[in-house]
Amino acid sequence: MKAKIAGLEGEIVQRRKAITFLRHTVERRHRYLDDCPDCAAFVGEA
Repeated sequence: MKAKIAGLEGEIVQRRKAITFLRHTVERRHRYLDDCPDCAAFVGEA
């Protein structure tokens, strides 16, 4: 049961990061993700 909870918590963290990334890219409208250190860092984590 603890492993399931930990897995779900990890999923939540990843989804929050994805939402942050998507909001950032919509607001900034980068031509290339590599142009932005924040975007490049997120893509590097995936």
